[in-house]
Amino acid sequence: MKRNIYLTWSGIETLVVGLFLSLQRHIMQDDPNDKVVHFTHHLGDVDWAFVLISLGLIATIVGLTSFNRWHFQSIIIILLGAIWCAYFVVFFIQDIHFGGNIQLSTVMTGLIFVSIVIEARFGGGGK
Repeated sequence: MKRNIYLTWSGIETLVVGLFLSLQRHIMQDDPNDKVVHFTHHLGDVDWAFVLISLGLIATIVGLTSFNRWHFQSIIIILLGAIWCAYFVVFFIQDIHFGGNIQLSTVMTGLIFVSIVIEARFGGGGK
């Protein structure tokens, strides 16, 4: 049985970050005077943590079972790329607004996003 190990690992990463965000509710800082920062603050809410947890579980299951009907693996890679890109932008905005220094969370999120883009472009589809 072929498995997509990369998709499985990305799903586990997404699941763990979702669990972390559901337990640590004060990761995203808020500034009610800045509408962009106030909007991005909501990606730290528990609702978005459950989106990460759900997407992580689905990606892990799809990666382990090699389910690819209706190009489901491609759809999951696109969704993972979109959510990690959103979190990279949010962490970057938060870093610039609240201190100007780029935090490790921003760098790591960016690297995960880049690895998803590389897998989407050059990945072997589980081969």
